[in-house]
Amino acid sequence: MVVGSTGDYDAEPIRHRDLTTLLISIAGAGRVEFVDWPPEKLAIDIGSFYASAAKLTATTGWTPTVSLADGLTRAVAYYRAHLDRYR
Repeated sequence: MVVGSTGDYDAEPIRHRDLTTLLISIAGAGRVEFVDWPPEKLAIDIGSFYASAAKLTATTGWTPTVSLADGLTRAVAYYRAHLDRYR
C-alpha cells in the first residue's frame, strides 16, 4: 500500500505493519498486536493495494511537499492540541 512519501517526496510502498509502527513511534504511545490473516478470509483478500497521486498530479499539478513521517508528526501534534474537539 502506498500511503505517502517516505522522505524524498516520491511515494514509496509501505506495509500496514510499518505504518503502524511508525505512527506509534511518532506518537510516543500506543500499541498494536499483529495477528495472522484468518484463512477463511483469504478468498476475499484483495492482496496488496497501491494507491498513487499520479492522476491528481497530472490533473492539478499538485505534488507532495511533506514526507510521510513529517505529515504524521504534524497530524499527531494537531489532534493533541485540539483533542477537545474530537471527544
